[in-house]
Order: sequence, then C-alpha cells, then structure tokens
Amino acid sequence: MKLDELQDFLDTAQIPEFKTKPKTFLEIARQPHYENVISNIYAFYLDPTEEHGLGDLFINSLVNCLNKKRGNDWIEDFTDFEIHTEYSTQKGRIDILLINDDSAIIIENKIYHHLNNGLREYSGYVENKIANKDAVYGLVLGLKEFYPEEENFVSLTHKELLNKVFLNLGEYVLDASEKYITFLKDFYQNIINLSEKKMNEQDLAFYLKNQKEISDIVKLDNKYRKNIKDEVEKVVLAFDDLKLEQTRKNSEKENHYRRYNSNRFSKLSIKVAFSRLFTNDQEIKLYIEASGSILKKVKEHFDEIIMELPDGFQLDHGLKNTSDKWYNLYEHSLILDADDISNLSEVIVEHIDKLKIYEAFKRINEKLYSL
Repeated sequence: MKLDELQDFLDTAQIPEFKTKPKTFLEIARQPHYENVISNIYAFYLDPTEEHGLGDLFINSLVNCLNKKRGNDWIEDFTDFEIHTEYSTQKGRIDILLINDDSAIIIENKIYHHLNNGLREYSGYVENKIANKDAVYGLVLGLKEFYPEEENFVSLTHKELLNKVFLNLGEYVLDASEKYITFLKDFYQNIINLSEKKMNEQDLAFYLKNQKEISDIVKLDNKYRKNIKDEVEKVVLAFDDLKLEQTRKNSEKENHYRRYNSNRFSKLSIKVAFSRLFTNDQEIKLYIEASGSILKKVKEHFDEIIMELPDGFQLDHGLKNTSDKWYNLYEHSLILDADDISNLSEVIVEHIDKLKIYEAFKRINEKLYSL
C-alpha cells in the first residue's frame, strides 16, 4: 500500500483507544491463574475468624449467591464450619470444603481447566462426614458458567461472587483491616483480568475490517525501528578508539540502547538510549558509563579525573545506578525533531562532539590507563 493511502487511513479511521488493565500482585508474582493459589485466598477470606476483620462477609455473600441460583431456602443457615483446601477423597481432591457437623459446601474452583472432576464422588464422600446427607451443597466456581450434571451442584462465576462481596462490603468496612481490603481489591482486579477477553468484539471487528492497512503500518513501524537501530550502531564508525558492544536479538538491550566501549577498558562506555524514539517523546539520552573495576578506579581517583576534564564538563559525583549495574558518570537528554531523526547518526555524532562527551571520555580513558 502506498504511503499516501496509509496516511488517508490514519486520518479517517476511528482507531480504538486501547486501555491496559491494571497489573495485579498475582500477575507480578506470575501466579494469576493458579487454582490452588486462588483457592487459598478464598479460604482465607471465607474464614470469619481470620485477621482480615471482614467477619462473615464472604460466607454470607456465598450463601446469598447460591440461594439466588437455586432458591431462597436452599441453604437456610451455615455457621461454625471448618475450611479445608485440597481435601482428599478416595479418588480425588476437593478444592475448597466448608463443613460442619450438619452440612457442607463443596467448591470446585475452575480457572482455565475443563470440568472433568468426580463431583458425584465428592458428594458421596462428604455425605458420610455429616449428619444430614441432604445438606451437601456443591458449587462450580469458574470464569464462565458451567453446567454440572450433579443436581446438588450449581455454577457461579468468580465475578458474580466477588460482585456480591463488594455489594455487601459497606457494613463490614469499619471493622475490617485496610490492608486486607487492599489485598481484596487487588484479588478482585485479578479475577476481572482473567475473566475479560484480551480483545473485545469492537477491537476485533476493527482489526478484521482493516487487516491489510494495519499490517502495512506494522511493517512500516518495523522498518522505522530497524532504521533507528542501524543509525545508532553507525555512530561507532566516527570514533576510532570505540567498539560497538554486541547485542542479543530481541533482548531489552537490543531494543533500548547501544554501548560503545573503550578499546582499553570494556567497562568504560559511551551509551546511547533510543527507546523513546518509539514514543511521542522523541528523546534520546547520551551517557558516559562505568562498571566493575573501572568504576572502582573512578571512585578512588574522582578528584584527579575531574581535573583532566574539558572546561565546563561535569561528571556526576553521585554515580547514578542503572538497571544492569552500570553507573552513569554523565547523562544528557536530547529532544529530536523529524529532521534530526532522518539524519540520526550524524546528529548523535555532532552532539557527542559538541557536548564534549567524546573529549571527556578520552581524557577519562587516558587518566585511568595511567593510574
């Protein structure tokens, strides 16, 4: 597709605004979908005696939901119960079991797995543990609705249960621990993230309708990104005593910055960070960096080194840390326009010279070599 046609598409298409869902603590821990983890969280909040201070909020909300599904008198009263997770039967494990002398609630917790558990066996096993065999209530708790064949089981979604919890929360707030309310909100967000589709129907329809144009724009974006990386790598050719540090394809380093190392010291570098050229910021950052034994030398002889620097050039005495254990001796930001980006390598070289970065780098290099 021609560029003018792509421009027309961008000018006229109503491109959906993409909103990212808040990241939850379980997602940070990379455990957002583990059923046993989620069961343990439910077990904690279902226990009225636990330190969350929410009392019987969860069990009352659960009973409300079950009665709404099955009839208002299905479960008349459920108190003084024990909570078990991963409760072993003869042939399987019940995810969450709430049980007292007279009745029990079996909760089969489903996230992404199919419903292929022995619900009948679970019921029969639990019936022998209580006085009233007709008071075994089963629940399949999932991200979507299930259709269990066992007549004493109903289906409820995680969102339905937690919506009811938050609807009932008001009267419990004063006695509750703020910490555990915060945890509960985060858990609720995690369930929302799991429950909702990654791409809604409107976004999908837009993509399918404009697939060719979107594909061409992605290709153009990839071409732009490759051009930026190639231009930044060309900078090293302007300086005889620097060598480009190799990058692993698709690593964070490959997509964010390039280092030009000293021929004498691999741990002394000029770095160009360019990832903001892929955003509206259109910014690059220029650094002089050090690490390891070279950084130690810089710190030990800092006063001697600054005496060798060009007039007006200042190193950072605080030595700012970067994410991969390199330290910034110097940092400068540049906001670029379209003309600058179209001549990127030349612009970077020009500023490395004009800002005296290269001259300072050489003097640091020579001083360290003489020590």
